[in-house]
Amino acid sequence: MNTPELPTEILGEIFDHYVHDRPKHRQMDFNPKRAFRRIFAYINSPSSPIDLTHVCRLWRTTAILMPQLWANIYANHPKSEGDAKIFELWLQRSAGPDGTYPLTLTMVQNKSEDQDIPAQSFVQVISLAVLQHHRWRQVYLELYGDSEPFFKPLYTNVAPLPTLRGIQLRLRDWDRDGFRKIIGILCSSPALEHVEFGAIWSQLKVRSVYVGCCPLGPPN
Repeated sequence: MNTPELPTEILGEIFDHYVHDRPKHRQMDFNPKRAFRRIFAYINSPSSPIDLTHVCRLWRTTAILMPQLWANIYANHPKSEGDAKIFELWLQRSAGPDGTYPLTLTMVQNKSEDQDIPAQSFVQVISLAVLQHHRWRQVYLELYGDSEPFFKPLYTNVAPLPTLRGIQLRLRDWDRDGFRKIIGILCSSPALEHVEFGAIWSQLKVRSVYVGCCPLGPPN
């Protein structure tokens, strides 16, 4: 007996809950494939929209056509070319038909083994993310100073970031001028509601830390 197919709208609702619902009591089952993932929807997320695309043709088509499943991206120190390709795939699928679907982005960098050059895969991820700055809605960046040069294309953007509502930055050993520039461009958004940032310059005998929180508008 054939199992009747669910309407696409209902299937989409189920997919949305699968990816985005994260009850506190839900435990992440060990899965060797997940253990090596560096691109998630959320940190330690037990579910991924990629899993949905491996079930059947209908599920794959439905998941790929739902940008909201892909528009929350957590990049945890990508180390390989494969990580960068997966990140690019998520960006493509999250863009929507007109390429403007809002993006929630987290990028976390571990300290590079070479103190002057971050991993090439992480450079690719940064570059891809910066190209999508017009879609940023919520951004969390935890980065070391060797990543700063790869944000320079963002500094030449003369228009405010149109959809950016929230920023959290944790920057270590960035050039102070670069720190001021990235804060300036991110804070240019007319939609901005919340800013939290900090900087640590470890070459100082006493670390200099500055953290600011400023709600700039009423929440929706």
